[in-house]
Amino acid sequence: FYKMKNGKTVLQQSFYPNGKVENEQTYSKKNGQEIIFAKNYSQTGQLSYTGYFTNELPSGTWTYYYENGKVKSIENKTNGNYKFYFDNGQLCFESIYK
Repeated sequence: FYKMKNGKTVLQQSFYPNGKVENEQTYSKKNGQEIIFAKNYSQTGQLSYTGYFTNELPSGTWTYYYENGKVKSIENKTNGNYKFYFDNGQLCFESIYK
Protein backbone atom coordinates (compact mmCIF):
# COMPACT_ATOMS: atom_id res chain seq x y z
CA PHE A 1 0.00 0.00 0.00
CA TYR A 2 1.39 3.38 -0.99
CA LYS A 3 0.12 6.89 -0.33
CA MET A 4 1.29 9.48 -2.81
CA LYS A 5 1.86 13.20 -2.34
CA ASN A 6 2.96 15.42 -5.22
CA GLY A 7 3.91 12.30 -7.18
CA LYS A 8 6.28 11.03 -4.47
CA THR A 9 5.83 8.13 -2.08
CA VAL A 10 5.52 9.40 1.47
CA LEU A 11 4.11 6.27 3.15
CA GLN A 12 4.58 2.60 2.30
CA GLN A 13 2.96 -0.21 4.25
CA SER A 14 3.10 -3.99 4.01
CA PHE A 15 0.79 -6.42 5.76
CA TYR A 16 0.88 -9.91 7.27
CA PRO A 17 -1.54 -12.50 5.81
CA ASN A 18 -3.75 -11.88 8.87
CA GLY A 19 -4.23 -8.26 7.71
CA LYS A 20 -2.15 -6.63 10.45
CA VAL A 21 0.51 -4.09 9.47
CA GLU A 22 3.98 -5.67 9.22
CA ASN A 23 5.92 -2.49 8.51
CA GLU A 24 5.53 1.16 7.64
CA GLN A 25 8.09 3.37 5.99
CA THR A 26 7.70 7.12 5.73
CA TYR A 27 9.87 8.79 3.12
CA SER A 28 11.06 12.39 3.09
CA LYS A 29 13.92 14.51 1.82
CA LYS A 30 16.08 16.73 4.00
CA ASN A 31 19.12 18.67 2.82
CA GLY A 32 19.12 16.61 -0.37
CA GLN A 33 19.21 13.29 1.50
CA GLU A 34 16.50 10.64 1.44
CA ILE A 35 15.26 9.97 4.98
CA ILE A 36 13.16 6.92 5.80
CA PHE A 37 11.49 6.42 9.17
CA ALA A 38 10.70 2.72 9.59
CA LYS A 39 8.35 0.94 11.98
CA ASN A 40 8.11 -2.84 12.19
CA TYR A 41 5.37 -4.79 13.98
CA SER A 42 4.99 -8.39 15.15
CA GLN A 43 2.17 -10.55 13.80
CA THR A 44 0.20 -9.73 16.94
CA GLY A 45 0.41 -6.01 16.11
CA GLN A 46 2.97 -5.11 18.79
CA LEU A 47 5.61 -2.57 17.75
CA SER A 48 8.96 -4.41 17.26
CA TYR A 49 11.27 -1.56 16.32
CA THR A 50 11.54 1.98 14.97
CA GLY A 51 14.49 3.58 13.26
CA TYR A 52 15.84 5.81 10.52
CA PHE A 53 17.65 5.26 7.25
CA THR A 54 19.57 8.06 5.58
CA ASN A 55 20.35 7.35 1.92
CA GLU A 56 19.44 3.68 2.56
CA LEU A 57 21.87 3.25 5.50
CA PRO A 58 20.74 2.85 9.13
CA SER A 59 21.22 6.14 11.00
CA GLY A 60 20.18 7.95 14.13
CA THR A 61 18.35 6.28 16.98
CA TRP A 62 16.80 2.81 16.66
CA THR A 63 14.51 1.51 19.39
CA TYR A 64 13.63 -2.19 19.77
CA TYR A 65 10.74 -3.47 21.88
CA TYR A 66 9.83 -6.61 23.78
CA GLU A 67 6.47 -8.21 22.97
CA ASN A 68 5.18 -6.74 26.25
CA GLY A 69 5.77 -3.24 24.81
CA LYS A 70 8.74 -2.36 27.04
CA VAL A 71 11.93 -1.03 25.45
CA LYS A 72 14.45 -3.82 24.72
CA SER A 73 17.27 -1.62 23.44
CA ILE A 74 18.07 1.84 22.19
CA GLU A 75 20.86 2.01 19.65
CA ASN A 76 22.32 5.19 18.22
CA LYS A 77 23.71 4.20 14.82
CA THR A 78 25.44 7.58 14.48
CA ASN A 79 27.49 7.77 17.68
CA GLY A 80 27.57 4.07 18.72
CA ASN A 81 25.76 4.41 22.07
CA TYR A 82 23.78 1.29 22.98
CA LYS A 83 21.51 0.68 25.97
CA PHE A 84 19.98 -2.73 26.65
CA TYR A 85 17.07 -3.31 29.04
CA PHE A 86 15.52 -6.25 30.85
CA ASP A 87 11.91 -6.98 29.90
CA ASN A 88 10.77 -5.24 33.10
CA GLY A 89 12.24 -1.96 31.82
CA GLN A 90 15.32 -1.91 34.08
CA LEU A 91 18.63 -1.03 32.41
CA CYS A 92 20.74 -4.16 31.86
CA PHE A 93 23.89 -2.54 30.46
CA GLU A 94 25.18 0.29 28.32
CA SER A 95 28.00 0.27 25.81
CA ILE A 96 29.64 2.32 23.10
CA TYR A 97 30.45 0.66 19.78
CA LYS A 98 33.33 2.15 17.79
